[in-house]
Parts: sequence; C-alpha cells; structure tokens
Amino acid sequence: MIVVLHVVAGAAVAHVASTRLRDESQGRFRRPALGLFACACFAGLLSHGVLDGLKHGYPISAVTDIIMGAVLVVVWCFAVRRPLRLLFAAVIAAALLPDVIDHGTAMLRWKAGWDVSVNRSHIFPWHWPEGSGSLHPGGNDPARSLDFGRNREVSIANQLVVLLIAAGCIVTTTRAFRFVRDPSDAPAA
Repeated sequence: MIVVLHVVAGAAVAHVASTRLRDESQGRFRRPALGLFACACFAGLLSHGVLDGLKHGYPISAVTDIIMGAVLVVVWCFAVRRPLRLLFAAVIAAALLPDVIDHGTAMLRWKAGWDVSVNRSHIFPWHWPEGSGSLHPGGNDPARSLDFGRNREVSIANQLVVLLIAAGCIVTTTRAFRFVRDPSDAPAA
C-alpha cells in the first residue's frame, strides 16, 4: 500500500487509542501510559500488514508518495494536542516501520543512488510474494498484474475502503486536533 495510506492508518489507530486518554474530570487529554502506548504502536505495526495484504497498486510515484507521507506526518503531529503528539508520532512510525526495515536500503539505492547493500529477503510476511497484495502494471502473472481482469478496480476500491475506515476512526476523537474546539477550552464565566 502507498506510504500516505500507511500514515493515515497509523494516525487512525492513534485517534482510536487517544479515546482512552480523555480526562473527563478536567476535560483534557493526558499522556498515554506505557501499556496503551505499546498496544497502539503494535496495532499500528499490524495495520501495515493488513493494508499490504490487500490487492493494491501504486497510483503515485514512490518519491512523491514518500514526500507526501512525510509532510502528512509532520502536519498531523503538529495538528494534534501537545499531550498526544508523541503517541501519534510513534504509532505512525510503527505503521511505517516494516517498509523502512524491508525496503529502506533498496529505496536509497534505487531512488537516491546511494551505494548501499540491499537485503533481498524480507522480515515481514506481508512483504513476501505469497503474503503481499502488491500489483504492478504489465506482466503475465494475473495475481500480480494491475492490468489483469478487475485488479485495477479492486485496488482503487481497497484504497477507498481504507480511507473510509480511517476516517471513521479519526472521527472518534476529533478533539485530539488543536483546531477543534473543546467545550472545556471555553473560559469560565
């Protein structure tokens, strides 16, 4: 799945986790305890596997995708309230970690032209050929070709479903954003 959708999925997991951090007595968010922090990061990591298991193409170039993803991470982390920033940054990082581990050196070699060794074996099973839903244009393999049958339509549908589910998760805690007015933020009269 594209980097941007991994960022959105990680942020969605962080939004759901932040529902547990609302301090009703003071109407504010508190910092997450270690257990919630670890569970949210693990869920972010697993979200990567779920997304990569879906049939998906790559509608934008890798460089554009990485740049857009990086900008989205920074904007999102600064858009949430201060006590939640570390949680959001860590969960989004966990959602991106499998690509960094399995594809990081290949991307540096391929796109940046750096002379680094590339490990062709992947650690995460959703990056193995039998576990990946990755589709590419051309080719003879119907299971891997974006141009075969309805694979392109399935890819688009899967990416839209991911966005819709993530939007539903984000809506669970819109007050996590600094720009969303919280009734407790109103000055006492």
